[in-house]
Amino acid sequence: MRSNDRTGEVAPRETRPALTAGRAVKLVVELTDRCNLRCGHCPSGRHGGRAELPLGLLERLVPQARANGIGHLSFTGGEPTLHSRFADIVGLTAGAGLDWSMVTNGWSLPKHLETLQRHRARLGMITFSLDGAREATHDALRGRGSYRRVLQAASACVLRGLPFSFNMTLTRHNRGEIEAAVALAKGLGALGLRFGHLMSDPNPASRDLEMGPEARKALDAELHALQAASDFPVGFTPGGWREALFPCAPLQDLELNLDWQGRLGLCCHLSGFQGADAATVADLHSMDLAEALAALAARRQAFKAQKRAHAADGDWRDDDHFPCWYCAKHVGAVDWIRAQPDHPWFAALTGAAEPHAPRAFVGAAQAVGTCLPESNG
Repeated sequence: MRSNDRTGEVAPRETRPALTAGRAVKLVVELTDRCNLRCGHCPSGRHGGRAELPLGLLERLVPQARANGIGHLSFTGGEPTLHSRFADIVGLTAGAGLDWSMVTNGWSLPKHLETLQRHRARLGMITFSLDGAREATHDALRGRGSYRRVLQAASACVLRGLPFSFNMTLTRHNRGEIEAAVALAKGLGALGLRFGHLMSDPNPASRDLEMGPEARKALDAELHALQAASDFPVGFTPGGWREALFPCAPLQDLELNLDWQGRLGLCCHLSGFQGADAATVADLHSMDLAEALAALAARRQAFKAQKRAHAADGDWRDDDHFPCWYCAKHVGAVDWIRAQPDHPWFAALTGAAEPHAPRAFVGAAQAVGTCLPESNG
């Protein structure tokens, strides 16, 4: 048995709704690059700043959203609750008839419970970042006291009847806690737990955390076995080894990303990474949403054509089956690894691995169907 993502009602496993039911286009909005934590795995461009997305831009954007097929805004950061007008932004979104959700470390959530409760009718999910089943593991990555804070935030959601789930970024240090994390999430009353692989970033703190291609493939097998055996919703971001060429929501035109500078980009997973400026497509300070979406659609189609051609040209390599890694290579976000021969992805990047004929690719929806309602990071 498990809870319905929206109503909290318990449904038998065989009749529960799909985890991606109601696929309205979602706009991921990075409200700020400010964050109260300094997580070891986080890209340098996603925290440590003092900037935030202007409320005026959102006031212009939100009324255009529904007319352009957007039905859901997902707030991220940085830490979204640190935006100086967070309550106003949630009210603006819900008041326009759009669903909303958020990804948060939970530290500041108690200050915003009244806002969340007031706009509960349009709230899809609060997703907490949980990077270890044990306090020591989580705090080693996110900072002392952060584990207790996120558990307290989850408890507050239970008391208020607010829907929540967890994200867990997989690293060398927490990979042994995946089963315990599922048990913890279930025991806390969450509606699901989604696992995601670490994105390669030159942040020195992340280098000791990252697993190479073979280790990721082995862990993916464990995760799929865990999902099959679990009576609790377990999902994955599409960054693991995949046969599908386009397994992610952005490349299926189901998800958009707006960074804290007001720029529309290819994907939230590339936002904020050093060297990934090529993933930026349009600036909404200088163009309207419809124009920006047309530019994004053209860019995505060009990328898809390039990837299809690469899959057919005889130079396809096993690491190309990792979709997020492939995109990071495509925009030059991992070129810094060429100077790091001890990095676990050095051989993959420099071509030391042998090319092979790609497998027959499965339908693009395969990986999206394993994600929980929050597919951003």
